[in-house]
Amino acid sequence: MPDIISTNLPPEASAVERINHLQQKICMMWAKDQLDTYLNEVLLDTRDGARQGLPVDVCSEMLFLQELNKRVRAIDLAGTLSISLDEAYQKIDQHDRGYSVFDLQQGRPHIDNV
Repeated sequence: MPDIISTNLPPEASAVERINHLQQKICMMWAKDQLDTYLNEVLLDTRDGARQGLPVDVCSEMLFLQELNKRVRAIDLAGTLSISLDEAYQKIDQHDRGYSVFDLQQGRPHIDNV
């Protein structure tokens, strides 16, 4: 069984870096919308109370990374669609919240650009 908590890290390592499986999954999903879904599943109890819970510092870092991931994706989307960063962020946020995202020029669902 792999180590859950890393002990061989420098003292300045973040709280998330100390939990191997979280760090690995976050790195694998970075700059993808799947990361937002994954972090929501980890942060929210979707197991009817069966989750042990995470320390506050880990949750805080995960929320920060979730927001940063949206910003990174918005920068990419703004360049792809030639729209403002604010507009791209709104599209990303709406998509992550499960709303339909519409292509402004064609007025039709355009999820694949997000």
